[in-house]
Amino acid sequence: MEWDQLSVRVVDVQRIYHQMEPRNLSAAVKFYCAREHTGAHDALADVEATADVLLAQLEHYGERLKGDVEFLGELSGDRKRSPDPSGKLRFDDQGMVCLGFGKYSGWTLENIGRNDPGYLQWLMTKADLPGTTLAVMRQALADQNQ
Repeated sequence: MEWDQLSVRVVDVQRIYHQMEPRNLSAAVKFYCAREHTGAHDALADVEATADVLLAQLEHYGERLKGDVEFLGELSGDRKRSPDPSGKLRFDDQGMVCLGFGKYSGWTLENIGRNDPGYLQWLMTKADLPGTTLAVMRQALADQNQ
């Protein structure tokens, strides 16, 4: 049977849900802690609310979360997404550190250094990158040069 794929409409209920329901810290506090998040966007209030949400998640999901930091980090995808807290860097399929932004997004630092060392030097001295990102970049480059 032939049919026109352009005329088919796909309804993705998960995407609708994510667009219609807030997916932020205030929504998590309301869902897991059954209260409003007072002081939203205040650093201390956000940190306290985040800790409350984690404790509530551990209680809510019980043994499924195990309460083990290694397991929770793995479940969160922390090592798969980014080696730096700001998310400026990524891992490629081989575990090499890559840029996650700019004209060389997805390129390994080694590859950028080999093909455009001036850009890499500029990034590490002139770009407004967090110190944690720069530390990861320096360490990745040092590891690659050993």
